Amino acid sequence: MKLPGFTFYHRKGEKGLSVHRKSIAAYKDKIRVITCRSKPYSMSLRLERIRQLNQGWGHYFRLSDARTVFEDLDRWVRSRIRLCYWQQWKRTRTRIEGLTKLGISPNQAYQWGNTRKGKWRSVQSPLLRRALSKSYLKKEGFTSLMDIVKPS
Repeated sequence: MKLPGFTFYHRKGEKGLSVHRKSIAAYKDKIRVITCRSKPYSMSLRLERIRQLNQGWGHYFRLSDARTVFEDLDRWVRSRIRLCYWQQWKRTRTRIEGLTKLGISPNQAYQWGNTRKGKWRSVQSPLLRRALSKSYLKKEGFTSLMDIVKPS
């Protein structure tokens, strides 16, 4: 039996249903298009498109035993969103102001606003993860896959 987008696995005598790796790659490609830094979308439009994609994808793959897959994808999507914010704050002064508005101390904001690290490495930092946290992104309108698969 074959189901589009799913894969079967055997582990310790158990059989289960998971998300196929090609489906995960296709999802990531769609997220890359939405969060492409060169596209002049507003963050609200990006978050709305991600919400729509996550709802469709989450409802379709809800049957699978892929909790870790959803958690990993959510973590990766949040990093892509942080990357969009970091890219929007192009200038050092704007980055410092943005970080201080989000509750980072002025000294730390100055250090990270002036960093020479690459964009992807910067958004992986604990400081930016704290500033643009899960709760902040949720307040801005981000709906994660885990919220859809396992409603609270």
